[in-house]
Formats: sequence, C-alpha cells, structure tokens
Amino acid sequence: LVVAGTDVTGLFQNIEIFENIYSTGIVGSITILDSDAVAFIEGFKDRADVFTEPISFKFRNSLDEVLIFDGFLSGLRDEVVKQKVKLYQFDFVSSAVKADDEVFVTKAFKDTPPQDIIGEMVDLIGLQSQIIGQGEPMNFVSGRRKPTQVMRWVCNNASDPEAVVED
Repeated sequence: LVVAGTDVTGLFQNIEIFENIYSTGIVGSITILDSDAVAFIEGFKDRADVFTEPISFKFRNSLDEVLIFDGFLSGLRDEVVKQKVKLYQFDFVSSAVKADDEVFVTKAFKDTPPQDIIGEMVDLIGLQSQIIGQGEPMNFVSGRRKPTQVMRWVCNNASDPEAVVED
C-alpha cells in the first residue's frame, strides 16, 4: 500500500472498495493506524494539498487473483484517538471519478448524434469505452454539468430510430 510515494503497509488496518453506481468509477475508504511515535499522518496535516495524494495498492487473495488500484485520496473522513493510537479513515477515488469532479461541461450541442456526445464525455474524463447504439441527432445545452451528468441526460432523452412502439 503506497500513499504519496510512501509504503504504509504496516499502518494499514482496513479497506472498503466499491464500484459506485452513481459515478464513473471506483470509490472506497481505507483505515490507517498511526501513533505519536510514528506520526505519519501528522506530517501531512500542515500541507495545502492535504489528503489528495495519489494512492495505490495491490492485493492478492487465496485464489491467486490480484486486485490493483491506482487513484487518489479524496479527504479525511474520520479520526479516532484511543490513548496513544490514532485511527484515520480516508476516502479514495479512481482517476475517472476525480476527473469527473474536476471538469464541467458548458457546451451546446446542435444536431449531434447521442453517441458523439457520449464519446466526447468519455474522452473528457479519460475512460476507455466502446459505445454501442445510435440515436437521432439532438440539441442540448449542457449548462454547467459534470460529464457523467451529461451522459445520463443524453441516455435518458435520446431516441432510437429503430425503436418500435407497439400498442
């Protein structure tokens, strides 16, 4: 387990990792144990970019399957002090989630096929994806929305020229 270029495997206590159904990637939290003697986390608290450092980890299970994750910390969620021991719980996100949070789309689309709009949003947040399907060209002003919000709107409002409605 590496945080900000430092191996903190010995401080690692717990990890929770999820595929977020409301965004484009992986989110989770990690619990790190610290003490007055180690004071690893205390060294970060005075920095302006506190708890947004890169994080990476690699886990191997008993079936020899490997989970590799590279992403970013996204803030300190909780700090619990028990005598001389401190437990810190940090949130983390994949790079796609971070990119989606940092980018806002303020563009108007005129007579643009839905798959082209989706493709542009996928490129904005750096995902690799295959777009299947097509639809009628649409007009859409994104307002100030995140790329995933634009994709959600397009998917919910695009019409398929091959769609058949039966009574």
